[in-house]
Amino acid sequence: MTRTLPQHEKTSILLSVYQPNPIYLEKQLRSLNEQDYDNLELLVWNDSPWDPIDKELFQRCITKFPVSFFDNGTNLGYCGAFEQLTALADGTYVTYCDQDDIWLPDKISGSIRALEEAGSVAAVCDRAIIDENDDVTCPSVRHSSSQKNETWDSCSDILVQNSFLCYAPGLCITLRTDIAKAAIPFVRETGHDKWLLTVASVYGSIAVYDSPAVLYRRHGKNVSGVLTGVSSKQDYYSSRFAASRAIVSAFTTRFPNNPHVRILQETLDAQVSHNILSLIKMRKYIPDIYLFQVGLALCPEPVFKALLKGFRAIAPK
Repeated sequence: MTRTLPQHEKTSILLSVYQPNPIYLEKQLRSLNEQDYDNLELLVWNDSPWDPIDKELFQRCITKFPVSFFDNGTNLGYCGAFEQLTALADGTYVTYCDQDDIWLPDKISGSIRALEEAGSVAAVCDRAIIDENDDVTCPSVRHSSSQKNETWDSCSDILVQNSFLCYAPGLCITLRTDIAKAAIPFVRETGHDKWLLTVASVYGSIAVYDSPAVLYRRHGKNVSGVLTGVSSKQDYYSSRFAASRAIVSAFTTRFPNNPHVRILQETLDAQVSHNILSLIKMRKYIPDIYLFQVGLALCPEPVFKALLKGFRAIAPK
């Protein structure tokens, strides 16, 4: 039997802003105001407090529910900002919002319906991708991608997999507030989204709302930042595994008796050791990246450096 959507349960939209583009922000805010869910609040964290928020813009765009503004006078980074907002939220559900996307009217209602019908603790919606001009470049990531981290089955166990490769960006996540608060303190070495889904998976399943209910804006073409400070394979390994180490360490400390701890550690060890047989053995838990890591383990250092040089030569500045 289909459960009735609990429209009376308050949902907190958590928005972190940092020197936002006012045009994009206005489009985002207007899309929030058009949500078809009827019990909302918007909590806004200004992570560039030296640059005052244009509260008049919020007053013009948000007319259907209350807005509250917060900052602590310093820049926390987006993970820290969302941690603060999560601590402040008092609704039944929370959903995470960036400053330059566009939400479709059913983003919140559809996600909560999927969550409730599955008896889950969180839900992830599909997303379309738009460019800086609002043109759709991908109508559905879930139905165009070949990667497991974009196409996983609703309510499947993604705890280990998500710990090493994010299985949903923050704008797609809606979850029970008590579960989100259980994730505090957030792991600062990674995104709030990855840590939230990992912790949520301890307490229940993650449902999928199989509809592209958000338009994810991708603008700017600089992709070379992922290789900043990398001049060797060891540099790359050190930078790439820092977040994974932090997640595994924090999870093991927080949930020492969880049955996933052993697999988390074995999967991390396989990647850090660059052992090809171990990587193949653990491929179930890193399905989208194990072949790359096997190839990297086999790649001679001079070849890696030549490829790195070539990538930097062609990467947009």
